[in-house]
Amino acid sequence: MDKEKIKTFKEVWEKSRILFNRDPSLPPHIMVGGCTGSGKSSLLNALLQKKVFEADFGRPVTRENSEEFWRAPDESIDIVVIDAPGFGEAEKITAENKDEYMQNTYKIAEMKVDLLILVLDANSRALSAEDTFLKHWFNNPRLSEIPVLVCVNKIDTVPPVRESWPELKNNFNIYAPVSEKEKNLRKLMHYIRTLSSFERIPDSCFLLVCAGESFDDIDYQFGIDDLREKIYATLPESVRTVYARALAVATLNKKLLKTEAKSIIKKYSALCSAAVAANFVPASDALVLAPLQIAMIKKLGDLYGKSLTQSAVQGILSAVGMSFAGRTLCSFIISFFPGVKNLVGPPLAFGLTYSIGKLVSELFDRGIEAPDSEIINELAGKCSVERPDESEMDMALEKYKQDIDEFKRELD
Repeated sequence: MDKEKIKTFKEVWEKSRILFNRDPSLPPHIMVGGCTGSGKSSLLNALLQKKVFEADFGRPVTRENSEEFWRAPDESIDIVVIDAPGFGEAEKITAENKDEYMQNTYKIAEMKVDLLILVLDANSRALSAEDTFLKHWFNNPRLSEIPVLVCVNKIDTVPPVRESWPELKNNFNIYAPVSEKEKNLRKLMHYIRTLSSFERIPDSCFLLVCAGESFDDIDYQFGIDDLREKIYATLPESVRTVYARALAVATLNKKLLKTEAKSIIKKYSALCSAAVAANFVPASDALVLAPLQIAMIKKLGDLYGKSLTQSAVQGILSAVGMSFAGRTLCSFIISFFPGVKNLVGPPLAFGLTYSIGKLVSELFDRGIEAPDSEIINELAGKCSVERPDESEMDMALEKYKQDIDEFKRELD
């Protein structure tokens, strides 16, 4: 091999290698707003199924904001919860204190808040403070880009309270109301939507919830699982990994963990497919794929709480990659034939990376970081059967088009 080709391989490797540390897993910063008595603390505790936040969390402040951290028992992950500063004073803004209030509001934007959760009391129609707060929120160009979820809490206490809530909640539906409670809540939701500032929030971002009397009051809780999933779907991709892991640790429910794992795998499979299509250096596809697959394994390690060095990840990729040696060899041979490579190479790269990701995810889910050949071969057979079809690849390529375009620019 001549020196020019070796130089080209090194350039491709260096451009791809930066991906290992380009996509760090960051803690989510969630801002919570709501008047006293709306049940913010109870809702957060129900969300985490632990008494983390005291009843006085979120007392109205105007000159400074209060922060609370939820930290996993192993101290590996944090969720940052921030009280919305000045919330209780929103409708008391005057010409004299407007500048101070707005400076405090701009401070929120500088904190890189990922999501605002606004908690309302289902028994209160006095929403002028919330309406005023949202008006100022949406009038700020930076804040208006932050997604907002509106949680109407304490729906179990909406009249008539004589109705048996534990029984009613199992068939609860305000879109086809039968009970008086359902009809009253439907009217409440319609009223909230008539307030000008709430009109800017999509219908899908309004949730009816009941936090119950305590974090483990399962019989009375309602909409908590839906809220967990909605938060995950609404948060930026950069903080979803930590959020999904935090919920799995707190609730012992791995549903979001598996959802995030699949999302990570599809993203990097799409990147690998695009990288092979954009790479015109013969026989160098492995040099493009390896760093991307290493980055994928590191990201999966973050999700499952594994502190992995790059060399450790390389070892895992080497061990796992051997189980898919046939497809790896096929990809190498195809890369010598440009016409065939463009047709066959990208789907092959997608499928290979997807299978590696599924296998590694299964290993980490079982708590295995140093797998032996027996367990790898067992899982490789299972992952080969679960390969994605062409439609899945097309959807992933479309979903992660922005990431793919960015990566292509780096390869140019």
